[in-house]
Formats: sequence, structure tokens, C-alpha cells
Amino acid sequence: MAVAKEYLFTSDSRLTADFGKAIGHAARVEIISALLENPVLSFEEILLLIPLGRSTINDHLRSLRQYRLLDNDTLPSGNAGYSLNKAEYNKYRHAIKRCFSVEGKLRKLSDGLEEGEVG
Repeated sequence: MAVAKEYLFTSDSRLTADFGKAIGHAARVEIISALLENPVLSFEEILLLIPLGRSTINDHLRSLRQYRLLDNDTLPSGNAGYSLNKAEYNKYRHAIKRCFSVEGKLRKLSDGLEEGEVG
């Protein structure tokens, strides 16, 4: 039986990997982008933005809730809607920034390549 060895990695590395899983489909990226621009969206509004079926959109919303990026909210009309969990989004965003800005941890793509060599 395989044993998870997540304890071997930093918290920032684990959060960055989790965010990658959370946005692992273009539909989820579009949903997050839309929620960054609109504080609350209804399911119907999300359906209009994403060219996929209702059940598929529902699956993507469930995935975003699994990673705590999505909150149930209320539209000004009183109807149910979805909003971005900004605290959780910022937690991921800051972990990514810390993970990839550590001195010496990430090189430019061109570093170490010879002239004309493709990376």
C-alpha cells in the first residue's frame, strides 16, 4: 500500500499543488476569473459563460468547493449564487508567489541553455 509523503514538502509547495488541482480544467479557470470580476454569480450566469452541460458545470463547482475556493452566496435579488472565497484564493496566491520567488529556486527558461537550444 502506498503511503502519502506530503510531510516531506513545504506547506507552500502543497498549497501550490492543490491550487493546480483546483484549476485543473479551463472551465474552473473561467469560473474563477468571472468571480474575480463579479462578486456573486448565479448558476444560470455561470452556465452562460461556460459552454458545457449543467451536470458538468455542477461537477466543476463541486471541485472548486472541495478546495474551498467557492462559497454559496446570495444575489442582490435574494436568489442563491456563488462567490469566490477571497481569503482562500489569497492563501493559494501568496503560497504560489512564495514558492516560485525563492532565490535560486526558479531559473529563467533561458538559463543554462546554449545559444539556439530549445528548452
